[in-house]
Amino acid sequence: MRSTNPRDVAYIFREYARRIHVKASPADPSFIQIGVACGKIEQWCEHHYPSFVRVVSQQHSYDSSDARSRVALVADEKQRMMWLEKRKAEYNEKVGANGVNGVNGINGAGANGVNGLNGVAKREEGSTFELLLYVGGILGFVSAVVLGSLWALLKYVDSWQ
Repeated sequence: MRSTNPRDVAYIFREYARRIHVKASPADPSFIQIGVACGKIEQWCEHHYPSFVRVVSQQHSYDSSDARSRVALVADEKQRMMWLEKRKAEYNEKVGANGVNGVNGINGAGANGVNGLNGVAKREEGSTFELLLYVGGILGFVSAVVLGSLWALLKYVDSWQ
């Protein structure tokens, strides 16, 4: 079976559309409609799975002889730079929110006079406590529901006899 992923299915459709287009006769009254339909399939395949992109085991590369490759490389680099800027902004926001700033937060006192490592340790400790509190609350709730159900079931069975 050749169709193992959507890209292969699109290529199979394109292949058969090309075969149909070659076999179409200009004398056929639907010749134009057939040509348009085959062209739409071709455009869809090229739009969603460009022919200048080669995909091999989850890695993609570009055909260097195609001019569209340069455009795609520039777009990829721009997207990568935007992602890095976003990550940098998130990191700076996270560090600033904890009262710890840059190198001083690791080696010395932070913006609020809090030692960076102690501030992180306290935050993690608080997170662990909160997690245990939530888990305990959920277990208590589930236990109460189960015990209440058992009590109601026993009352029902006792009154039934």
